[in-house]
Amino acid sequence: MANRLEIASTVHGDPDAPTVILIHGVVHQQHAWDPVVPLLAEKYRVVTFDLPGHGASGAIPEGSNPIPYVLDSLVDVIGELGGSGQRPHLVGNSLGGYVALEMGSRGLASGVTGISPAGFFRNRFELKHAEQVFLALKKSVGVIKPLVPRLSANRVGRSVMFGVFSTHPWKYPAESMLIDANTLAENTLLDDLPDLDFTFSAPTDRNLPITIAWGTRDLVLFPGQRHNVHTVFPQARIIPMRGLGHVPMSDDPEQIAKVIDTSAARSFAREKRLGSLRDKNAER
Repeated sequence: MANRLEIASTVHGDPDAPTVILIHGVVHQQHAWDPVVPLLAEKYRVVTFDLPGHGASGAIPEGSNPIPYVLDSLVDVIGELGGSGQRPHLVGNSLGGYVALEMGSRGLASGVTGISPAGFFRNRFELKHAEQVFLALKKSVGVIKPLVPRLSANRVGRSVMFGVFSTHPWKYPAESMLIDANTLAENTLLDDLPDLDFTFSAPTDRNLPITIAWGTRDLVLFPGQRHNVHTVFPQARIIPMRGLGHVPMSDDPEQIAKVIDTSAARSFAREKRLGSLRDKNAER
């Protein structure tokens, strides 16, 4: 496609294994998945990438509507990153969870795992709360930017800076925290947060395997929002993750990897069955 948006991506694991694509949240980059990638790469072809407007991927054009632009840009990208063979299993956290679910609704996934996904606000207050968390952090990081390297380098500093995202922020690697802080200060998508519209397309497959895992100590997207999931995706499996926060990948990598593995295995098994049925019908 001419003038297509450039997407920075990394492939891990067995190139011939089923593909799991991990999608990060707003102001993160693909490194957010580093704690779980080695665990998943033992079994899957794992792909991470930077969302448009994040990291080394192309910017969101000025004046465009960010969410529709991101979604439309990723339709071809997901197909390419998924490789050959069966459709990939998509996993997303926060904004990435919304993106993964929407891509699933459009028929691009064998199944979806959403980890505290955006898009299920119960009222205007919850949406405004999430917006204010990010905007307040952006303002704070802008003020203390000269101190960010020093704060990121110690456990107390990491806890103070990003404790709202994680129940164990001191486990988050210092280099990752520094990247996130710089992204938070520079990311222009945050300026559009008050105008973002999180709606879902009508699912093309009402039986698409979906797992929603939500930290019970999520301070950004409140855990009660998981009760809205069935209004859009009635088939979804809901898993409360006890004691985990909004970005739980470094809090408990083993638990997150297990949730993803269980969900992915279920979706790939279904994909294989559907493929066999299509082959049998084609032979008739």
